[in-house]
Amino acid sequence: MDLGLRGKSVAITGGSKGIGRASALAFADEGAHLAICARGAPDLEKTAGELRAKGVKVFTQTADVARPEQLELMGLFQKRAIGIKQAILGDRHFFLMYLPPRCQ
Repeated sequence: MDLGLRGKSVAITGGSKGIGRASALAFADEGAHLAICARGAPDLEKTAGELRAKGVKVFTQTADVARPEQLELMGLFQKRAIGIKQAILGDRHFFLMYLPPRCQ
């Protein structure tokens, strides 16, 4: 399926396991570049390797999105790394469109 995402940039929190990981892999299959974060570095890097093998750019950041300062820092890094202007953020309880004000 071609959703027109090739070359677009997407950020996903909790991107190393479960729904976040599955979403990241699906976006990579569509050719989207990704910024993923998670609390655990080993699983994060393992998933990043799988994503890069699909030929997309991947930015990783160890972060706990329950801590606003880490969420904002991730926003700044991902914007510089792969040009994200909007981010899809999610965890077990919510998904929303969000861009920290300093990143706009």
